[in-house]
Amino acid sequence: MGALKVFPILLISFCTLHTSMSLPKRLLDYNETSEMVTVPVVTSASSLSPNYTTYVDIPKECVKLGFCEYAKTYPKEIAQNLINKMKATGLFPDRNALLITPLSLDTELKANKGDNPCSTEEKPVKPFIARDTNGDWIFILNSDEDTVHAYDVEICAEGENPPLNKIMLETGYEATCIEKYIYVKMFGILDENLKENTFRISVACSCVAVTE
Repeated sequence: MGALKVFPILLISFCTLHTSMSLPKRLLDYNETSEMVTVPVVTSASSLSPNYTTYVDIPKECVKLGFCEYAKTYPKEIAQNLINKMKATGLFPDRNALLITPLSLDTELKANKGDNPCSTEEKPVKPFIARDTNGDWIFILNSDEDTVHAYDVEICAEGENPPLNKIMLETGYEATCIEKYIYVKMFGILDENLKENTFRISVACSCVAVTE
C-alpha cells in the first residue's frame, strides 16, 4: 500500500459533529489522582553519568500528550534556584523568542478554527516535564512562583474517529481530525544546569480528508 495522503478540508461548513455519542474522557483533565505510569527522565547531559536517567511517575494521559504539568519528584528547589539566577542576571527569557515555528503560524492556526467541526480540548498548559523531539523525557524549567514556559494547548478529543457523520467528499475519501503542532525551545534541567531542547506542542485540531 502507498503512503496515506492527507488533504485539508476547505468546505468545512459541510462537516457536522456526531451528537449521539457519549462524551469521551478528557485527556487534559489529568491530575495527581490519575492512573500513573513510570517514564525514564534524562537528568544528565552525559550518557556515562550514573545519574543519566531517573524514573518518574506521571499521569497516564501525559504519555499521549507528550508533556505534563504534574510529575512526582520534580526538582522544585533546583528549578527555583535556576530561575532566580536568570532573574538576577536579567536573562529571564521572552517566551515568544523560544518559538521555532513562527508565531504568525500559531496565531493563524488558532484564528482559522471558525467552523471547525472537530471535538477539541483546550487548556493553558505550564509543563514541568515534556518529551523532546528525540523522544527523551526531560524536566522543564518552571516553578509555582514563576512561569518560564506556558502554552495554549488544543488537542483533538478522543473517542470519535472520525468525529463526523456527514461530509460532502468525492468517493475514495473520508474525513478525520488531526492535530497541528508548533515547535518550541524549552529549557531542560540537566546536571542542575539548563540546556535548550526542541519540543512540539499541539495548538490546533483540524478537519481533513484522507484517502480510504
